[in-house]
Amino acid sequence: TETTYKAALAYLIRSTNTKFKGTWGTGFKAPSLYQLYAPPIPAYGFLGGNPNLKPEESESYDVGIEQNLFDEKLFLSFVYFHNDYDKFITFYSYPDYTSTYINLNKAEAKGYEAQVKLNPLDNLTLSANYTRSDTRDKTNGGLLLRRPRNLASMVLNYAFQEKYQVNLSVNHIGKRLDWKGFSGENLYGKSYTVVNLTGSYTINEHFQLFSRIENLFNEHYQEIKGYETAGISAFGGVKVSF
Repeated sequence: TETTYKAALAYLIRSTNTKFKGTWGTGFKAPSLYQLYAPPIPAYGFLGGNPNLKPEESESYDVGIEQNLFDEKLFLSFVYFHNDYDKFITFYSYPDYTSTYINLNKAEAKGYEAQVKLNPLDNLTLSANYTRSDTRDKTNGGLLLRRPRNLASMVLNYAFQEKYQVNLSVNHIGKRLDWKGFSGENLYGKSYTVVNLTGSYTINEHFQLFSRIENLFNEHYQEIKGYETAGISAFGGVKVSF
């Protein structure tokens, strides 16, 4: 049993349509069943899950500003965030070429996020986001695993004739530390960019056709080093509402 808290405050200057905002809160994350009880794989030196893992706790805050301009056709946002972790759960490799999951006494993640949203037409929206994250393993030194320093995305949404909607998204994931090797070397995951396309056609209030194409340009990438992902994939279906 754990109790967490969150407080948020915002102040709007109506004359300029400017909003200042901030939040503070605590967090709690229990280890997953796999992290606790995964079976060992001796051939790869994996010791299995760690049943002695403690839950992860965190304290975080963020402060930011939002600005609407030109009759709310342009939206700008900037947020600074800071997260402190106790007993941070991570994958760990020992010098004897074995590995498992452990708790770090202390860890930190901080950075900022910027967003621009443009509505040049009532039925057209273009948005862009950029996140910069700096992480630190305050127990052993170095970076936290699989936390990209740079994340960026762009989304274009167009609706027409009140029935059709098309959404194009571009997502960029930057280089990130993937694994701390047995001999102290660091292995990094390569950056990649994935484009997705979705569309829908609303027949009436009860029926809607939808489709999507993921990884439109068949990008070859790995979210986790050594684990392949799907190439270009297409999906479609019917949504029924009563």
